[in-house]
This record gives sequence, structure tokens and C-alpha cells, in this order.
Amino acid sequence: MKGVGIFAFVAGICWVVFALSMDVSVATGAGGRVNNLGLMADRQVYTIGGGIIALAGLLMMLVGDKGSTSGHAEVSE
Repeated sequence: MKGVGIFAFVAGICWVVFALSMDVSVATGAGGRVNNLGLMADRQVYTIGGGIIALAGLLMMLVGDKGSTSGHAEVSE
């Protein structure tokens, strides 16, 4: 479970970096550029999605191996 958490965390961080580097402006006929609200909304959705995936991965990394018995010593009678 910890390996899946690491993968999800890295993928989420990469997704956020990609989302924040998106160009949200479009060219106009006069040669300038203006901001496009649709592209800004897409960037917001991708940023939130990547953040949720990164947070889920972080939680899986932190509590991924809590239920396993591999680290516990066995008690003999």
C-alpha cells in the first residue's frame, strides 16, 4: 500500500505542476492576448484534482502499513 501511496503522491504533484503551468490566455485579432475563463476553470479543476490525488497518496504513505504484522514481534507462551 505504501508503494501505491508514493506513486499517487508523485503523480498528484506532477499533475498540479502541469496544471499550474497551463497557458490560460488566447490570442486576439489585434495581436494581443486575453484571459480565457474556460481555460482558467480547467486549470482550477486540474489543480484541485491533482491536490486531492497527492493528499490521498500522502495519507496512504503515512498509514499504509499500520495494519501489517510484519513489524510486530510474536508473543510465545
